[in-house]
Amino acid sequence: MRWCHNCRHFNTDWPFRCRYCGVGLEGRLCSSGHVNPPNASLVFCGECGKRLDPWGGRFSAIPYLWGLIVLVFTITVAVAWVEVSGFHPVVNALVVFAILVFGFRTAFQLVPLWLRSLIGGVLGAFFSVLKALLGFVFGIGIKGGSRR
Repeated sequence: MRWCHNCRHFNTDWPFRCRYCGVGLEGRLCSSGHVNPPNASLVFCGECGKRLDPWGGRFSAIPYLWGLIVLVFTITVAVAWVEVSGFHPVVNALVVFAILVFGFRTAFQLVPLWLRSLIGGVLGAFFSVLKALLGFVFGIGIKGGSRR
């Protein structure tokens, strides 16, 4: 049994291609079924010389849809909590924060790795700029001339 990282289905037995989305599970495959390394710079099969699949299989929107469904559900639950609950505003803020952290973390784990890396890089750059801006505005850091 093999797990497809593209469409997130289990495949029975040990196939070279996913039975649901057609992506190569071992690497990039040629039309004859020869397995090649997943290197993007390779164009032709190393055994028979035929052209390799450009993307390794068809595109699957299922992970993106699940991530979007989880995000919409998370935001809906957070808004409903604020509207319905009669607790103190600080308690409401903590509960909504916990709901949002859990929901966004779950949605983040559902999307493919390349999108997680992109989002992580963008957020990392944003927080680096924010840290530098706060350091400039509020003067966070070592004050004075030299340290002895």
